[in-house]
Amino acid sequence: MLQKAYERFQYNARSFYKFKKLARTYADLDGSEKIRQKDVAAALSARDLDKDQKGMVVV
Repeated sequence: MLQKAYERFQYNARSFYKFKKLARTYADLDGSEKIRQKDVAAALSARDLDKDQKGMVVV
């Protein structure tokens, strides 16, 4: 799933590894030894949420 997103959206290598690290974090929080598709999906959707919030100012 991450490879397909990498190719489709033309992420750079740095972004690829950030997604991988974030997916690992989601897996760890859930107690999983392996990164699952749902962990990768959560990492990719977190990126989408981040893009939507760019103009938002947090005080």
